[in-house]
Amino acid sequence: LEVDESLVLEALDVAEGRRLIAREVYSDVEYIYLRAYHDAECYVAKKLLLLDAGCPSFDYEDIERLIDKSQIETGITYAPMQRRALYEALRSGVLLLTGGPGTGKTTIIKGLLNIFNGLGLRVGLAAPTGRAAKRMSVATSAEAKTVHRMLETIRNEGVTPLFGRNRDNPLEEDVIILDEASMIDLPLIEALLVAMKRGSRL
Repeated sequence: LEVDESLVLEALDVAEGRRLIAREVYSDVEYIYLRAYHDAECYVAKKLLLLDAGCPSFDYEDIERLIDKSQIETGITYAPMQRRALYEALRSGVLLLTGGPGTGKTTIIKGLLNIFNGLGLRVGLAAPTGRAAKRMSVATSAEAKTVHRMLETIRNEGVTPLFGRNRDNPLEEDVIILDEASMIDLPLIEALLVAMKRGSRL
């Protein structure tokens, strides 16, 4: 910054006093966050833990039966890793699925759609961009929306978007399947999680 270190430290103290920044210490290293991003990160972590812990689970036999039934209905024989992914999605409130192109992620999404729809759960498919949502729709033969459309974005004059779906008007879906999640920024995933009701799955 080409200024004296004492000025930087003083400015950080002033910024912290005005609640513009937050400080965290990990492994004896101090990290400085913009307050809004710190609060958002903390909220996202807590909400993911709440969703994971608060979702009704199925027992092992029921999950195996549901996966076998899905294989018959879809005509797809799941590979061992695909079965494991389906099992974890039914056992957990939050599942993060990674894999390169051609590893069967879309097949897993189709299987989850089949199983959750068969259980009478409302499933929402979403992606961060219109192109990704369209690809998801074509691949699954089910409607996929952008996250902004799912949250019913309201145009406003401010920098921060407003959403029609929020804590007071939560999403109706019991399950949200989010594609290309690595493309989503912190404020948008926070908004999605704020709008997800307790007991729903991600």
